[in-house]
Amino acid sequence: ILLHRQGRAQERAELAEYHIHMDVAFFLARPMFSHAINQKYDALRKAEPNSKKLSTATKTAKYCEAVAEVMGPVAMSVRPLHPPKVWEDISPQFLTTFWSLTMYDLFTPTQAYDREVAKIRQIQASASTSKELPASKQKKEVERYTALIEKLQDEKKKQQEHVDRVMARLKQEKDSWFLSRSAKAAKNETITQLLQLCLFPRCVFTTVDALYCAKFVHILHSLQTANFSTLLCYDRLFCDITYSVTSCTENEANRYGRFLCNMLETVMRWHSKKEIFDEECASYPGFVTKFRVSNQFSEANDHVGYENYRHVCHKWHYKITKAILVCLESKDYVQIRNSLIVLIKILPHYPVLAKLSQCIEKKIERIKEDEKNKRQDLFILATSYSGQLKARASFLIREADFHLVNVQPVKTVEAKAEANAQNITANVSTTSAKQVNGELKQAAEKEKPSTTVPDAKKDTSKERRLNRSAPESQSPVKSSETVKKDASVVKPSKDKQEKMREKELQEKEKQLKKEERREEAKKRAEEKMLEERASPREKERERSSDKFREERYTEMPLSKDGEMVIRGTYYSASTSYYPSQDSQLSSVSNSSSGSLRHTPDID
Repeated sequence: ILLHRQGRAQERAELAEYHIHMDVAFFLARPMFSHAINQKYDALRKAEPNSKKLSTATKTAKYCEAVAEVMGPVAMSVRPLHPPKVWEDISPQFLTTFWSLTMYDLFTPTQAYDREVAKIRQIQASASTSKELPASKQKKEVERYTALIEKLQDEKKKQQEHVDRVMARLKQEKDSWFLSRSAKAAKNETITQLLQLCLFPRCVFTTVDALYCAKFVHILHSLQTANFSTLLCYDRLFCDITYSVTSCTENEANRYGRFLCNMLETVMRWHSKKEIFDEECASYPGFVTKFRVSNQFSEANDHVGYENYRHVCHKWHYKITKAILVCLESKDYVQIRNSLIVLIKILPHYPVLAKLSQCIEKKIERIKEDEKNKRQDLFILATSYSGQLKARASFLIREADFHLVNVQPVKTVEAKAEANAQNITANVSTTSAKQVNGELKQAAEKEKPSTTVPDAKKDTSKERRLNRSAPESQSPVKSSETVKKDASVVKPSKDKQEKMREKELQEKEKQLKKEERREEAKKRAEEKMLEERASPREKERERSSDKFREERYTEMPLSKDGEMVIRGTYYSASTSYYPSQDSQLSSVSNSSSGSLRHTPDID
């Protein structure tokens, strides 16, 4: 108890008086907290009458009681270190729990223990059959290896029991960790406080702390912690790592890369099989998309499905690639170095897509070319990563294998094309029918007897041309009986009718163009006749004006080469002369006639 009080007083002094950062203060005080909890737990356990025959549930209850007694005052001492708004999203108990635990409390390396035990057994078997050692020494070696195996197995058992007690403690505390003010706070503010106060400061402190942070996030998800969104936590971690990579030192970049690697390992394990995803994620509150204050999610559509989760994983890989490329293109030494370190660390789980790997590989090759004779350390890092990336080329997959790509079915495309073709043919048929009906109406109106002379004069030239083009034998309007007879006798297909109508329209357009050409020729002939009938005085007047203009145009400026301008256009009304061959000539005086004319050829 005295040691615990001294440790608590020391931590309070470090945080308040000496202004030591939280990660360093808890790093120094963490062993004292663990020792005080174990001492209190042993005291409570031995106080029971049958201390050696206590059940697992009783031991767990005693351990939780010891933790509450030891860490309760620590949580109260942490409260003044942050503004009151922080404690509206996370509790001081969660902060002290996160910073007081270690990897030893959360995880038992069962595979490592089994691997070491298997190695010792192999050595034991070789020592027992060795002919070089005498029998007495062989027996001693076998006994020594047997004791070592028993020691490792006992150590593994004790650690597993300790991990179980810690997990029971976390299950008991989890509902009071994140205090949601509203649904929006559950989505954003809680994750923001977790990242700023817990994950980012500790994941770059030591390599073991980087592994601890990744494991703690996974435990938060597996415990089904209230008001904690696993999806949002991973999304905030992966979506923009540019600033995190830039702000790290070289050693911190190594640790941050280890942290991202472990986070990606969990993400890709859920991505690998639908069975794993359904077992560990499908019905968990961390994969809920609609957040409520009461944390009740009754609707099935609230959860993210397996295919949607694969889409989200593709988005995270894309975002990581984008951030890494920004750092590599920055030309800044720190950003390039840290991004290469992070890429090397996350290589077991990124990149997975062949397309993203090609983008990164191109950028790495460019860095190798740029830094070959400049910064050798960057060149060595880029070369090392390039070789490791090429060695993993066989493990890359296509985007279609990573997630379900939205491809439009062929049937729907063909159906849309057929519908468009039908609409076009319908529009053509309606327009042609309208034109034919209009022409028939015009012809019917012409056949009516004209009562007055002015009405007859209103016929336009277009109608006259249509009347001329129409054959005399064909009657313009048919009665309803004849139309019915024709329809009953011959029923051609729609395509033939449309083709016939189009041909008729084309022929009529040709005839109209011919009539227009004839009228234009007549007009030109009439104008010529009028010009020939003009008086000789007007001709002499025009000749004199042309002669005057020729004299004026011969006085125009020369070009830069000293040659006379051959052709050009002269604009009157205070405009300049812009020749077709040289646009840099000076302006000239205005024309007396005020008209647009072309200069005559000058020999």
